[in-house]
Amino acid sequence: MSSALFLKAATTAFVAPHHALHRTTAASKVACHALPISTLLSAELTDIAPAGFDDAFTDELVFFDPTIRLLLTGFGVFVVLALIAKFLLGQMDGAIEKVLVEFEGTMRAKYASRWVSIEAKLEGLDEPERSQRLFQIMEKLEQDESDFMAQVNRDMAK
Repeated sequence: MSSALFLKAATTAFVAPHHALHRTTAASKVACHALPISTLLSAELTDIAPAGFDDAFTDELVFFDPTIRLLLTGFGVFVVLALIAKFLLGQMDGAIEKVLVEFEGTMRAKYASRWVSIEAKLEGLDEPERSQRLFQIMEKLEQDESDFMAQVNRDMAK
């Protein structure tokens, strides 16, 4: 029996005797709607449980099924790769900063006349922008004056 038919049958069975006891008045209609039908319905519903209802909540819960394991493994791999990338980028930034410091020191010590023109281009810049601009100048010198930069690199290695 569907739940809608059962609800209609239970309501009719419960309300019909009530109307037989009272005359049809406005007060009896209000009293009819205020009766606790849910108590009767819950008692009736427990008598007709669907097939397999007794075993419905005895299944074993598996928290680490293959799908969840795959998702957790994928997330773990992603986190590890992100940490490795962060470490490597930090190492690269440190190496570039070291090269820039060595380049600046070498240029100041051995190529002061050239350093004056480079320093004028760097004047007024804060540290992140200054390092980026100095790196761009180094790349431009490498492209335009590769012999000079080869000499600077040899001097930096000493």
